[in-house]
Amino acid sequence: MGHDQIDREVWDFLWNFEPLLTKAGWVHVNWVGGAMFKKKGWPGDYWYGVANVNDISIEVRPAARPTLMPAAEALSASLKSIGVEAHTDDNNNSSQNNDAIHLLVGPKR
Repeated sequence: MGHDQIDREVWDFLWNFEPLLTKAGWVHVNWVGGAMFKKKGWPGDYWYGVANVNDISIEVRPAARPTLMPAAEALSASLKSIGVEAHTDDNNNSSQNNDAIHLLVGPKR
């Protein structure tokens, strides 16, 4: 997961959203590469990537699309169904994790 380090709206959203992902069986994979940070006082001891996006971008590397894109598209559709702007795209971030869905969260446009 990647997001900026200061936007309050993003942090408030993720405070509620991250536990839902865990309850749904998604596994947090530490961000590797580029600028990274940890969240003090949050469940888990994870590394996050610094990302500069608007809305939610769910990114998958082209080589992983056959196996991961169905889950990425399902997540995007679920978010859209509750009024949260989300889209899927090819990987365009600093993460070096090849076999992961990269969830990038930014402020609403």
